[in-house]
Amino acid sequence: SLTKKLLPAATELYSSVASGSAASAFSMQTFQTALAVVVGWFMTCLGLHLLLPGIRKEGTVIAKTEKRLKYKLNAFRVMVVSLLALAYAEYTSLIQLSWCYDNAIYLLTASLTFSLVLSLALYVASFRSTRVVVAEGGNSGSPVYDMFMGRELNPRLGPIDLKVDAQTLVCLLASTIFLIYTTMLTFGVETDV
Repeated sequence: SLTKKLLPAATELYSSVASGSAASAFSMQTFQTALAVVVGWFMTCLGLHLLLPGIRKEGTVIAKTEKRLKYKLNAFRVMVVSLLALAYAEYTSLIQLSWCYDNAIYLLTASLTFSLVLSLALYVASFRSTRVVVAEGGNSGSPVYDMFMGRELNPRLGPIDLKVDAQTLVCLLASTIFLIYTTMLTFGVETDV
């Protein structure tokens, strides 16, 4: 069962963290590779979002400005193209998705690092002008809370809403692909890797 497989791994992880040997086993080179994978995946998703067609819809009225922002709705197309590209790359041995399984802790750490850096950058950028529309939930006065909630209401780079794209495109798709592949490996589905 799954518990019989995970329990020894969790016990070993706890033992290595408790004894301090986990820190000495950390590979900066593997972390840098994982960070490159995370940033590359983020950029790929943003690129596909810009390139692929999608319906354009207006969002809700922003109370403070009485304006509506436009959004391109093509996340499903981005997901399909991404999955097909990953399947092709795995099939032709351009990449090895088993690397994600073998380096899950590094990918998790890299994703957390990237998220923290992006959140901090967006928080600092929200102070660039007094005309920035501040989110109601992101203006509590607590810098840590505001950073994680998102101080600026809709931080944008051209047509890209960084909050929306970072949440929907990257997190969901990358997590889904990783979990599907990990499940395949856990339950013994054979791969060519």
